[in-house]
Amino acid sequence: MDNAKKKILIEELEKKWKKEYPAFFRDLQKACGALTPLEILICTMIWKNMTSEVIAGEFHCAPGTVEGHRTKIRRKLGLKKGDSLRAHLDNI
Repeated sequence: MDNAKKKILIEELEKKWKKEYPAFFRDLQKACGALTPLEILICTMIWKNMTSEVIAGEFHCAPGTVEGHRTKIRRKLGLKKGDSLRAHLDNI
């Protein structure tokens, strides 16, 4: 997928998820302003119990790509090895 199509896809998904879960988006941005729009979308999908495989399908990428984003998100949120990203997102 080229960058222009990817950008449109991210914008569409962001609009959809932001409309459904405005408080989560707001609270996540307050908790970690360093997250990119794509990382916020991935966090929202993880928070809604979507697997990396399902998230990858939404973004037309490989599950390994999503795993790489999860690693960056964990680092930005200050999570240690063994800390649950999903549980952390539940507490935001």
